[in-house]
Amino acid sequence: MQKLNNTLSNTVSDAITAATRKDVGARKAAQVAYDLAIKEGHHWTQWIAVGKEHDGHQSTATDELRASLQMARLKGMGAAIVKLANTPTKALSEARKVEKRDAGKLLARYMCADRDAMRLRQDAAYRDSKSKKAPQQPKGEATEAAPAKQIGVTKEIELLNRVNKIAQGKETPEYDVVAVTAALAALVKLVNTPVEPKH
Repeated sequence: MQKLNNTLSNTVSDAITAATRKDVGARKAAQVAYDLAIKEGHHWTQWIAVGKEHDGHQSTATDELRASLQMARLKGMGAAIVKLANTPTKALSEARKVEKRDAGKLLARYMCADRDAMRLRQDAAYRDSKSKKAPQQPKGEATEAAPAKQIGVTKEIELLNRVNKIAQGKETPEYDVVAVTAALAALVKLVNTPVEPKH
């Protein structure tokens, strides 16, 4: 087994610091972009794919606007990704097809994050549902699951509750918090259900 290094070099420390600064800077830059978009009259439903709906809301985007929003994000991912996105998939090698598919997935995550961040600014009911004081959750489910009913599952229940709190505390979630909360509640129920003995 390789011996672990227990001291952090200045090089690694500086790299971590730089990565954190970029992350924080990117978040601040995104906030500025969202505020500008609202100032210019854009609505969060314009980030829903054309002809689709999200959470009961129809898209208000045009094909032209959707393409512009996606291109703005693609440009931020780099010139090589823009070129790849504009190259017909049939003309790519298998490795480049995978790269294009991965870039498409990342673009989709950006678009969903943008949609949700814009919605937090424009939809008061949605914002309230995501706040720590009033987390959105399936009806009839407690914010935090009941304590362990079975002996030996306390750690599992604590971990599931922790994940639930983290999910509900996110300001701009990358996933459907309601669905995750429901899934976690179902997991807690499963963990708390004794296994029937097999005969």
